[in-house]
Amino acid sequence: MKETDKPCDLVTESKYIVFEGELMQLFATCCEPTTGIIDQRVNTGWGSMLRIIQDCDNCHYTRTWNSQPMKGNLPLGNLMMSATIVYSGSKVSQVLRLAHIFGLKMFSR
Repeated sequence: MKETDKPCDLVTESKYIVFEGELMQLFATCCEPTTGIIDQRVNTGWGSMLRIIQDCDNCHYTRTWNSQPMKGNLPLGNLMMSATIVYSGSKVSQVLRLAHIFGLKMFSR
């Protein structure tokens, strides 16, 4: 999903914790079965969002995948996490500490 006009669906949609190594297995091979292993993978993060850019040197297939829906340049999961912290009355420092200890990628102060 690129841009969304249905923010209510994003609130009720389930969210999951995914380990990076497991996720990267999905991007390790090209969609063309004869091509084989992808030579180059680049992943970048912005807060809790992960962007994977997949390039195949053999068939020149390129795909960009975002782990969160975007509204312009804003990852909506980051926005929703900020709002959830505020609305729940949680202390930002405690939430960020928990995320750090768990190894969960989050925005920072």
